[in-house]
Amino acid sequence: MTDDRPYLASDPGTTGALALLHGSFAAVFDIPATVERTPHGRRTRLDLEGLATLCGFLSVYSPVFVTEHVAGRRGDNPFSIGELTRAAGTVEGALASVGIMAAVRVPPAQWKRDLGLLRIPKNARKAASLELARLLFPECAGLERAKDHNRAEALLIGHWARLHAPDGLIVADRPRAKPRRKKKRDNTKNVFC
Repeated sequence: MTDDRPYLASDPGTTGALALLHGSFAAVFDIPATVERTPHGRRTRLDLEGLATLCGFLSVYSPVFVTEHVAGRRGDNPFSIGELTRAAGTVEGALASVGIMAAVRVPPAQWKRDLGLLRIPKNARKAASLELARLLFPECAGLERAKDHNRAEALLIGHWARLHAPDGLIVADRPRAKPRRKKKRDNTKNVFC
């Protein structure tokens, strides 16, 4: 059964992408960004005016909005995670301002597992995402280069949503932290006799 509702999927970040899927139609858009020179080097920032224009265009479709849940992990660069979450929040806020609310935030591991991408070695997943998106959406332009992996992932998140939203309600598992075991305190270490 084909789902005829329009879906808008987001692979967030300053180099992220948005994908619009409606029936057999699929289009992908880079999230508008500019590159600024700073004393610390070049930095990519979201183009808020361009983002507002894109959101206004997409609001005509009244899509179901699905985005990738972004969160930091132990060992991640705090600055990079801050920039990623800032970009994701900015995109969600811009879409909410035109009436497009997030239906679900799906963890990357969930949609990648459901589409079979977690079986692939980590260093080859971006290329595998591109290949799968080209296979599923052969008519969609903009997936020619290796750096188009964000576009491919946005399309795949939208495809995942279509597969997992038969009743209009998308249920996504939240990543759960493993419970930490409490270490027993050895009170004898600091005893002076």
